[in-house]
Amino acid sequence: MLLVRFSRRLTKLGEQNRHIQFIPWILQNELHKLGGGIPFQRLTHVVTDCLEKGSSPCLDDSLMTDTVTLDIFPPMNTTDEGFHQGSPVILFQPGLRCFSQDLPGVTIIRAAYGKKFRSVVVNRRGHTPNQILKAPRWNIFGDIDDLESVFFFLKDEVLAPNTAFFLHGISSGTAVTVHALAEFDKRRIEDPLRRTPVFVGATTLTPGYDIQKVMLPERFKWPYNPLMTLAVQEHFILQNEKILRDFDSASVDAALQTKNLQEFGERSGQTIFFGRLSPSSGGCASSSS
Repeated sequence: MLLVRFSRRLTKLGEQNRHIQFIPWILQNELHKLGGGIPFQRLTHVVTDCLEKGSSPCLDDSLMTDTVTLDIFPPMNTTDEGFHQGSPVILFQPGLRCFSQDLPGVTIIRAAYGKKFRSVVVNRRGHTPNQILKAPRWNIFGDIDDLESVFFFLKDEVLAPNTAFFLHGISSGTAVTVHALAEFDKRRIEDPLRRTPVFVGATTLTPGYDIQKVMLPERFKWPYNPLMTLAVQEHFILQNEKILRDFDSASVDAALQTKNLQEFGERSGQTIFFGRLSPSSGGCASSSS
């Protein structure tokens, strides 16, 4: 009863103060960490792509080969009641700098387990903690080609035939969710004989906003904007600095000189690391976004 009263009081205060709104989320995450987290089964999957996004033909290049991680709960060999090789699967696309133990949060994975859905968290390029890039490419919002590759890897090599797939995008992970569904629907119309991923259903969890303005300092305010800017610079750039600088040092400098998240996203999106040719480089790399 005391906990309920505290929660209600905190909720009321949160309606008046944006900083207090973070307290329940922070407490929940810390308690989750203390409990050891969700016991995922980790699989790895090799992905590759063409050098420049949008090029025709888009031919795979070994330079773009890297490994993404897939975290599965419950594991495929589980003996938990109600689960089997063909249990319905939800592919989760996490938020910015998020991963399987914090999508953000993990309550939705526990809820899915209770309904006998197996969760597969797709940790896109650059998002797996402590995993350095093997290719000069990383994703903020995800990559349709990587998602398709993961889908067929699971369908052909991991899960039982005719397993039902669902797709769930959270925060920045909604971009690849929405874009992939549109691309796959278009493909089924234009090229019905081509093998295309099929999802029984999909959903996204994010507030509505203008992606061209939402991360500006006047909208995503202090102290969160500068803190997150430093965090993404460290996570995506600094821990992968060697391989990125070896490919295009000027683009690395440009990303590190940004002062807010909006600028970081725009500057990064103009680099070869996002699939655009760069005059400062002898080569090119790719990423959808």
